[in-house]
Amino acid sequence: DPESGPESESEPKSIVHAFSKNLKTIEDEAFRCKAITEKLLEFSRPGNAARVQTDLTALVADVAQIVGKVNDFRHIPIRIHSDSPAFLSVNPQEIRQVVLNLITNALQSLGAEGKVDVEILANDDATTIRVIDNGCGMAPEVQRNLFEPFFTTKEAGEGTGLGLSISYFIVCTQHGGH
Repeated sequence: DPESGPESESEPKSIVHAFSKNLKTIEDEAFRCKAITEKLLEFSRPGNAARVQTDLTALVADVAQIVGKVNDFRHIPIRIHSDSPAFLSVNPQEIRQVVLNLITNALQSLGAEGKVDVEILANDDATTIRVIDNGCGMAPEVQRNLFEPFFTTKEAGEGTGLGLSISYFIVCTQHGGH
């Protein structure tokens, strides 16, 4: 039949295209799973980097400057509030990760008129870093599960749900904070 010739030629092309597309999806998901696994392994290992006296005000300012250059966040003001340097004995890389997670989460919750303020409050008893945003806020259920590994409110493929779990681990377990 002359009419079946063109159909049978386009059918294999269609199958090959679908097969290729599915393989690409599988590859993308495998790399995403690999990244999640690497973060989980990093989360489960105790920190072995030495603690050093670190100015948290300068550390926060560095992170805010870097994040402020990311295309998605370039238009959002990140303001740092601190009266003076705030020195604390910490693992700077781990605390940098915490600050990055907190600022990024704040930025991702914002609308068009969003802003983020980071306060560094230091006294003889404690040093506090507060990240404040005017974003959408969190429902009580989200607040209850906030630090659970793999808990996320983001769309599938957009977040691992490990950022705040890792931050909690770094601050509470690694540094004895809260």
